[in-house]
Amino acid sequence: MVDAQTKEKLDRTRLRELVTQNLTCTDGSATVGRDLDGMIVEFTGNCKEVTILASAGVVLLPDVGLLSIKGDAENVVVASAEKIVFDKSADINLVGWESGTPAIDYAGTANVTTPVS
Repeated sequence: MVDAQTKEKLDRTRLRELVTQNLTCTDGSATVGRDLDGMIVEFTGNCKEVTILASAGVVLLPDVGLLSIKGDAENVVVASAEKIVFDKSADINLVGWESGTPAIDYAGTANVTTPVS
């Protein structure tokens, strides 16, 4: 069961109202670059592979094949993911998924994953 504070941090409906940038996955892939540090971004489209380099922001994602996290202190909400991979340099990230059960490769420090529902 997800605690109330975590659930609020990963509430897609609430976060969608705060989005500062809407982006589309192109050719099945996307990168959330360092230029998006601190931003709340939402991706649409066919996202087979997403890499997050940004830090201290929020990323809302549709269904994803591979989600790679290399930034720090990101909150990530993904509809579903086949695999979530944390880089050894990724710290203090919170990732929640709305359906399915992704395979997860943990590295870095204090990274947390949870089903949202």
